[in-house]
Amino acid sequence: MTAFPKDKAARNPHLLAMAQGMPCLLQAPPCNGNSDTVVSAHSNQAKHGKAKGRKAHDQYSVWACARCHTWLDQSYTASKAEKIAAFDAGHARQVVAWETIAADKRESPADRRAAQWGIDELL
Repeated sequence: MTAFPKDKAARNPHLLAMAQGMPCLLQAPPCNGNSDTVVSAHSNQAKHGKAKGRKAHDQYSVWACARCHTWLDQSYTASKAEKIAAFDAGHARQVVAWETIAADKRESPADRRAAQWGIDELL
């Protein structure tokens, strides 16, 4: 049996840190919109780099409040299809947010670079 090397995880700590205090973009059914609890929630889909013991690549993350993040990672009442649909819709909103940040000269250069990295890594 031939072992294949794993691809290197794409990481950008600044991109993830930008979630703090931002609005919840996952907006899953239990969302309470509490921006005080928002963090970057990673996709649980293998096509986004998720593997056993490894999170998806950072460009496949979305700002999510604690309720939405818990729902995405731990809900047993939501189907896999519901979680995928919610993540994909939230991620589309996330990309728009990154595009807005990357284009806004009022944003810090570090935030603009991180947002642009997230966009570029999707291409």
